[in-house]
Amino acid sequence: MIGIKVGPDEELLCPHCGSISIHHEHVKVFSRSEDEEKVAVTTITPTTREAASITSVQTTAGKGNPSSRRHGLSISFRCEQCPEKFELDIAQHKGSTYVSWKR
Repeated sequence: MIGIKVGPDEELLCPHCGSISIHHEHVKVFSRSEDEEKVAVTTITPTTREAASITSVQTTAGKGNPSSRRHGLSISFRCEQCPEKFELDIAQHKGSTYVSWKR
């Protein structure tokens, strides 16, 4: 797990090189009732400026969900200054919300 760093204007910084030039690419929303075995995963993938985003929903056993018990959100990023790709994860657990970077 990599700590979250922000710049002077509260912009997210690349967790690898510290650049402010990061772009989000796709979003995954993990929906599940507490401790439910099945998880609905909604993936939103931007296509082009002219086209609408593509959304898909599937049911999984929770693979990739940032939360081991509840809802989760994962946003994929890429950095302009370094070749790294990474995800910002937001997870619920026992009434708390956790935010972290994941490679």
